[in-house]
Parts: sequence; C-alpha cells; structure tokens
Amino acid sequence: MMTLPGAFVLLAGVLGVDCPGEARDPNKAEADADRIVADYGLTWQGSTKPLPAAEHAPDVGAAAQTCVRIVKPPEHSADGFTYEVLIISGQGVAWVHRTGGFAGRQAWFGPLPLTP
Repeated sequence: MMTLPGAFVLLAGVLGVDCPGEARDPNKAEADADRIVADYGLTWQGSTKPLPAAEHAPDVGAAAQTCVRIVKPPEHSADGFTYEVLIISGQGVAWVHRTGGFAGRQAWFGPLPLTP
C-alpha cells in the first residue's frame, strides 16, 4: 500500500454529500482508493493522467459508501489541491472531488470503476 500524507482519513460531510452508509469492507475501500491514486497519479500538485470530468456531484442515494481523503497539500502550501474519493461499493464506482488551487475551486470527476 502507498504511504501518502494525510491518506485515508475518514470524512464526514466534507465532500458536500451525505455519507451515512458504511463500506461493506473498509480495507477494500482503502485499496480501491490507493489504486485510484496510483492510476491517476494524484498529488497535491495535480494529476499525471486526466480524470473524467463530471458535470455535478454524484447522486449516491442509499448505496453503501465511504468517504476517504486521498491526498492533501503540505501544511504551508497556499495553492495545492486536496483530492477526496467517494467509494460507492453498492454501485462499484468511485467519484473524486478536487478542491484547492489559488482560487479555491472545486470539481467532481467520475464515475471511476472499482476493482472486482
């Protein structure tokens, strides 16, 4: 498993969506998030591979879900990105939420398929 600063801190409400459900397997959620970090090269400076842009936040409904923080900028960075992932195990997908930069912008990406 990759070691990332601030990786895998469970969130509540940070993504702007409710996360009332629990992951069916929290270890798998972390492994799925770890794979997304590696596949897309997510760092506080950006990504090495383009993420598929979403026009809006995901509609998660009652699907089992876990919010996992993936990458955050160093403590004294004024313009880094924070990436968070919403694992929706009931649908077999993940959504990535990016915030930060100079203007404090935010964007959603996905859906990204989870590993079987």
